[in-house]
Amino acid sequence: MPAKDGNMKKRIEYVYGGMELFVETVPLRLKLLAYHAKLSRHFASYYAPARIAGTKPMLRECARRGRLHIGVARHLPTHQPVGFCISTVNAENVGEIFALFVDDKFKNMGIGRKLSSVAIAWLRSQKPEHLEIHMLYENTRVQAFYARLGFYPQTMVLREAKLGRAP
Repeated sequence: MPAKDGNMKKRIEYVYGGMELFVETVPLRLKLLAYHAKLSRHFASYYAPARIAGTKPMLRECARRGRLHIGVARHLPTHQPVGFCISTVNAENVGEIFALFVDDKFKNMGIGRKLSSVAIAWLRSQKPEHLEIHMLYENTRVQAFYARLGFYPQTMVLREAKLGRAP
């Protein structure tokens, strides 16, 4: 059931569900992947548009187990998606905000905070071992946002940058 937050200029409708909302996230996920590809010095090819199709089976499996939650923020006059949050609980019972994005034209309206707050509440209701957010190392502008939600760096994973190159 949609919930509405009022703003005279940009009214937003929030819709929550599962895999049935996946298709609405795709245009925004493409923007997110392009943003990550632009930021990443060593792994830009990892964020190719094909990654969306590559993650779909994992998301379907989470949905099959009842461990997938998707929130979409729509601009009410146009009904176009302007933000989304995908949350999962994996087979090891770890909850994760898998992807969160708000279109630049709709930033600073509380959309990311609303989507992530609902996602975190849903994740906690699943009683996971713990919650995680994996983020691109170079995406420093979101670290303060996640800190306000109670997420802080614990470890850093270093990965060999040999994508697209012969050893």
